Amino acid sequence: MGYPGWGELLKQIISENNLLEKIKMSSLFYLVSEKEDSDYKKINELMLENLIGVDFLRLAGYVDILLKQTNDNDIQTEIIKKITQYERKRVAYTDRYNEYKDVFKKITPYISEIITTNYDTNLEYCIENISVIHRNLRSVNKDYGRIKDRIKLYKIHGCITDNNNGIVITEKNYQEFNYSNRYIFNKLYSIFIENNIVFIGYSLSDPNIRSLLNEVIEEIKSKQFEKKKIYWINRDEINEVDRNFYENIYSIQIIDKLEILDFYKHIVRLVQSKWNDMNTVELELETAANDLMAETPLSEVEYLDIIDKIQQLNKTDQVLLHIYNKFITDDGLRKEADKAFFMLLARSHSDIQLKFESKTQDILGVEDNHLLTLIDLIRDDLEVKSFFIANKHYSHQLLESLISRANNINDFYLYQIYTIALLDYYEIFEGELGNKRSDFIKSFCGNYKYLTDTKELGYSWKSLSDVKGKISVLDTGIIEEILNEYPKENKTQIQIEQIYALVDNLDKPKRFNLLYKHVWEPEFSLRIERNIYILLNKLLVKNNGFEYDWNTSDEKYTYKKDIDLIEFDCPNSYDNETKIYRIKYNEKEIIFKFYPDYNEMKVVYEIDDDKVSVRSLKSFIDMLQEKIKEDLAQWLRK
Repeated sequence: MGYPGWGELLKQIISENNLLEKIKMSSLFYLVSEKEDSDYKKINELMLENLIGVDFLRLAGYVDILLKQTNDNDIQTEIIKKITQYERKRVAYTDRYNEYKDVFKKITPYISEIITTNYDTNLEYCIENISVIHRNLRSVNKDYGRIKDRIKLYKIHGCITDNNNGIVITEKNYQEFNYSNRYIFNKLYSIFIENNIVFIGYSLSDPNIRSLLNEVIEEIKSKQFEKKKIYWINRDEINEVDRNFYENIYSIQIIDKLEILDFYKHIVRLVQSKWNDMNTVELELETAANDLMAETPLSEVEYLDIIDKIQQLNKTDQVLLHIYNKFITDDGLRKEADKAFFMLLARSHSDIQLKFESKTQDILGVEDNHLLTLIDLIRDDLEVKSFFIANKHYSHQLLESLISRANNINDFYLYQIYTIALLDYYEIFEGELGNKRSDFIKSFCGNYKYLTDTKELGYSWKSLSDVKGKISVLDTGIIEEILNEYPKENKTQIQIEQIYALVDNLDKPKRFNLLYKHVWEPEFSLRIERNIYILLNKLLVKNNGFEYDWNTSDEKYTYKKDIDLIEFDCPNSYDNETKIYRIKYNEKEIIFKFYPDYNEMKVVYEIDDDKVSVRSLKSFIDMLQEKIKEDLAQWLRK
């Protein structure tokens, strides 16, 4: 509309008030010296005239102070005067304004809030059904009571029609805004979080908006709102460096080289096209679509018959659109809409499947219990299963949403349900997890461990047995990775119960191997060491006056009496399958160990190279203690 931007507005005010010479004396500009360039005067003149490299917020502050000192004026008054001059020239742009009024009439039914940092009244002039909200959150319109039915226009940096000159322009204004307007900042934050955002004709240079965007982006990342969209419409071409910056820092999708009015006209065409399609659906095929989503289940024959009729009438895309809108607007119908949408889509031509790609992604991105219905559908319907197998980006998106949903549940009965859903997904897609394998394992473990806890707590005594039958779909490799998520030592009885259930369906050698590694070996080592420490402390320190040496850096435990030393060596780690322990006295020693016998599939115990046939670990420990007592008594007598 011919209005000036920040820089041009400041240049006009500086020029009309003869402030340039005084501003030259400030440190706002980095001016070139004669030593740096022979054309320094020309370069400096260009920099001053075009405000090159200047922080506009600081410059506005300088201009404000100079106006107050020299003209008994302020920058807010000057801005209001300048913009009012431009507003009086609207008559010269009648055709242009009428174009904007026309497109706004068509798209404003779909708009709830507009946020601007501009001070002019162009939006109020072009949009009829609008209420202006000043930055103190009070409407400046008289019909405040009808604000709920109107588009809300937030003028967060003030307006030329405000009575209190509350325009935000200087660095000091921005600081005061941040401190005194937290309420509107929070209001805008909630708007940004709850809606998709479109920046139109905006430079993204405003510090308040960047600060707001930073907080919103952090919230989106923490809550994993991956489907939230932020667009930036720009009439100029955005260079690759800036494009990468905004896309990576703010997750903004940039649409450049597009005039603002042309963008609005594109939106109008999309709105009108969607409206026409919706009318067609309502008039011709709403009954068929609703039948597919009926709460009373249809037989498979009836269901497929309706789909055939829809396809014969070449109305598949209209019905899919109707079902999609039901899914989006009525969360109570999502399970039925899931089945109708994907059964129809899977049996459609590839052109229609491609046309509905973004809507398919929207549905798959919704993280609630409809995902469970979708997993069941894929498992039970061959056409739908083939569709997801052929379109791996959909199956991976489904997995991503399923994992995210499973990670955020807190109802006990859902732990079992989502554990089974993850197992069903694994079985349906034959273990194909892509780059989500690690996330799948962590999500499975989280739910699997909780459902077992519910057994102990009395919420669902049969949860583990229900899941146990499904675990057989997991291959050995992923079971091993799941077992690695458990603590190496000090497992609880509940955790041991979980491990037994995980390996129950494996062949006997593999089951023995994993149980030895993850249950028996750590448990045996811990119990043997604990019992030997207690025994040695009793026999040596309490009964014979030895002193305990606390130097355990080499994992040896030494007892002293004069020059006599008795040492107990523990294995340095649990990496080796054979665990060897020694109790040494000068040249004498007791050696005892245990290790797995994979041929016999049992744990073998030895004392001084003699294999000991015992029925339990306790029997072995009892026998070992008697051996230690007997040998220590002989050593100490000598």
